[in-house]
Amino acid sequence: MKKSLRSLLLVTCILIACMGVSVITSQLFAFDESPTTAPQPPTPSLISGINNPYIATQKWIEDFAEEDKTKILGDLQPGSAVYMRELAQRITDMYFAVRSGNWKLADYQLEYARKNMQSNRVTRPKRHALFTSYLTDSIGDETNPAPGTLQEAINAENVVAFNKALKLAITNCNACHVATDHDYIMYQIPKKGPFVPLHFAPMKEAAQ
Repeated sequence: MKKSLRSLLLVTCILIACMGVSVITSQLFAFDESPTTAPQPPTPSLISGINNPYIATQKWIEDFAEEDKTKILGDLQPGSAVYMRELAQRITDMYFAVRSGNWKLADYQLEYARKNMQSNRVTRPKRHALFTSYLTDSIGDETNPAPGTLQEAINAENVVAFNKALKLAITNCNACHVATDHDYIMYQIPKKGPFVPLHFAPMKEAAQ
């Protein structure tokens, strides 16, 4: 009888011990399906708190009558001084590009020098004939340039012809200043190099 009771108590203790181990083990190795890292706060929008730059917010012109808006927008267009500043830089860059043998860059600068003059004669119609003459005689037509123009020399990649055309273009440019009572402005190629962060040599030479 005593042996039976001992056996029963022993079995009971073993069962209780096994149950305890099972509970502890389940707690230690429980699989948590939640993320292993703490959730990250949402990334704020780059334009949160500011106006969307792609949505028109300038409504000041709506305060003016329709017949006045055209004049107002016209008055906001830059004058020849702004255009000439860019033109001088384009001509300078073109010169140093040719000196470095980079005819593609020279042609690129001439293309935008042409666009500069084309825009300027629109915003300053009183000088339309003067600017058209410069486009024809100095810069040259894009597809059919006249002899002696910068475009013709660049198309031929002829340094001698380019230097001659550039000299003529500078002379005509300064003559234009005289004709418009701006004779105190005389353009010349900078002797110490261009003031622009451009690499003028072709990239194949830069890689060597």
